[in-house]
Amino acid sequence: MADSDERTKRSRHYGRLLHQTLSKIFYSGSLIRSQIKERIRATDHNSITKLVVELEPDLRTTLLDKFFENNTLLWLAVTRHYYDSAELLVRFGADVNEVCIRRDSGMIDREYRILHLLLSQHRHYPENEQLIRLIIDYGADLNVKTFGDASALLVAVDEGWINLAELFLEKGADVNITNDEGVTPLHAALVVKNADKMVPLLIKYGADIFAKNTGGANVLHYLTEAIIDTKQICDLAKTFIEKGVSLDDIEHKGQHQPIHQAAARGTCELVNLYLDYGANVNAQAINGKFPLLIACNRENPAMLETLLQRGANVNMKNEDGYTALHLCCQISNEQMMSILLSAGADVLLEESSGKTPFASLYPQNIENPSIRLMLKALALKKACLTQSSIKLKDERIIKENLILWNYYQDCIAYISRMKLTRFTQSCSFLEFLRKSHYQIATLMRDSNFEANFGLYDLNGFSMYAEDVLRGFKRAQNLYHKMIEQEDLINEAFDHIFPHMVVRQIAAYLLNDCTHLNV
Repeated sequence: MADSDERTKRSRHYGRLLHQTLSKIFYSGSLIRSQIKERIRATDHNSITKLVVELEPDLRTTLLDKFFENNTLLWLAVTRHYYDSAELLVRFGADVNEVCIRRDSGMIDREYRILHLLLSQHRHYPENEQLIRLIIDYGADLNVKTFGDASALLVAVDEGWINLAELFLEKGADVNITNDEGVTPLHAALVVKNADKMVPLLIKYGADIFAKNTGGANVLHYLTEAIIDTKQICDLAKTFIEKGVSLDDIEHKGQHQPIHQAAARGTCELVNLYLDYGANVNAQAINGKFPLLIACNRENPAMLETLLQRGANVNMKNEDGYTALHLCCQISNEQMMSILLSAGADVLLEESSGKTPFASLYPQNIENPSIRLMLKALALKKACLTQSSIKLKDERIIKENLILWNYYQDCIAYISRMKLTRFTQSCSFLEFLRKSHYQIATLMRDSNFEANFGLYDLNGFSMYAEDVLRGFKRAQNLYHKMIEQEDLINEAFDHIFPHMVVRQIAAYLLNDCTHLNV
């Protein structure tokens, strides 16, 4: 710590000494303005550096550093943070667009200009903003790029420096300049902390909202990486879409559309917005990857439900034949498996090598709740087959474990009992597991339906009791929404439509709610 303090003290001393010496030279009258400018820009024996050392030998070690050989004193002054001296040099004729002659990866690069060097220091030395403004006033080229192919504006945007970004734009920086990956300032602005301020600023100065990077990503792709709050993200997305930015643009590497990246991000509001504006909920990317599969891979039940509610194909396959259920079984995520099964996932579908979802489960023992869930689903599938004598492929696996086989047989027995137990003339308890929530909801028009359901003790088929009760409640909620919808239609049209017409309109509005978790 003491050594560090001593170095800082020494540096400040040399900085003051350099400034005093330059002031003597510039204001003494011994050199005319043109001679001063010539010496400032020289790097040979006539340079201002040599003159300073002659007048103030104590600066010899500091100024005759080998690293700065063949570079002007301006580079040394800025590198050492002698900003007062740098300001004097600029005012008396230093070339503000001078290129660094020597490369050193730790500090500066041969492609650097003074502006780039100042920006690289700005995070730790914000006081250099005055010098940045000065060199711009003296003609610093705002659109020249660094070794990383980034312009001053791109650097300012990346760092979230709103004041500098605005300054550069006011002074003529190209708002649509790109780096070597085709990234524009607008693209960069979408993923910084203050995107809510930076993006409107760039758009005000003419940022191209339709620009794509070299990988094909547009502003909607970038928005999925934004770190501002969800409402701000959705507001920006809505603005871009309404101005014509395409939801169908595909980036090259993963062949992702914005909907894929929104699903990966896990923001249901953004996914819903994209779907509201026409994004394809079943769009496929590289290897046939689709949003539902992405939600499963990220183990995001809320996103899974959202996509299913919006019409995602629960039995869609990727190029390897994997469905969402295959993946959820592989990772043994019981919650998501249950969601998929409730949405009608087919337990018999096979991937390319012939593996079923059940065969993907591990470990294959009764203590695994995912195994029990799939055994119940397989038994239900078996009961729904027109020919119950058909042997399921998974039954061969189940038979290898006596405990699993006995559990499976118990499931079949409970299903048979539910099938035979009717609480209305048109509905058995099995219907809650076979029919959609909408179909059950329509049966609730029977005035005895709900009352009769409550009379039965579900312990008679305890293995499926929770599933039946869940199906009943969802259908009941949907039924109440159906009645509310019919009342709204009657009120809106002053009861002019016959009751059956009102029901048909309500049915049209609600009939796609089969998977709705209401």
